[in-house]
Amino acid sequence: MTGPAAGRKGLTLFIFALFILYFAVNLGINFTYGHASDKWQTGEGIVTATDAELQWFRKSSHYHPVVHYKYSVNGKEYTSSRVSFPEPDKDSHQKALLFLNDFPVGGKVPVYYDAGNPSNVCLEKGFDERELWTDGGFIVLMLFLSVIVAVFRRS
Repeated sequence: MTGPAAGRKGLTLFIFALFILYFAVNLGINFTYGHASDKWQTGEGIVTATDAELQWFRKSSHYHPVVHYKYSVNGKEYTSSRVSFPEPDKDSHQKALLFLNDFPVGGKVPVYYDAGNPSNVCLEKGFDERELWTDGGFIVLMLFLSVIVAVFRRS
């Protein structure tokens, strides 16, 4: 196949490859840091602010609960907003606010930090295995669609 149709299919495959790469890297980072956080040191932090940020993707929305906090390691103060690996998402504003109830402003929270790099920190250690199903499933779907586009490109 030649001409504009071949170019469109090549562009489609390129876009699929970018999506696959993005989700694979994101999954790898969350998986690596999430499992590493199980062995991190424990400290204490103070919540400085919270928010439920509305995020849109196409026609659907979700809420990202944000917890800003500060903590000290060996006398040096750090700030972060990392909650977990991956970051939590909620499908309604009410659920995001309910999640944030566990993090009152001014309240003390346990923080889990990498002793080798204390700026690597989270409030909930471990890896959320549901991420394997969501991002992993999306990667498999995109690979499948890429194969279909490639097969139809040849015919």
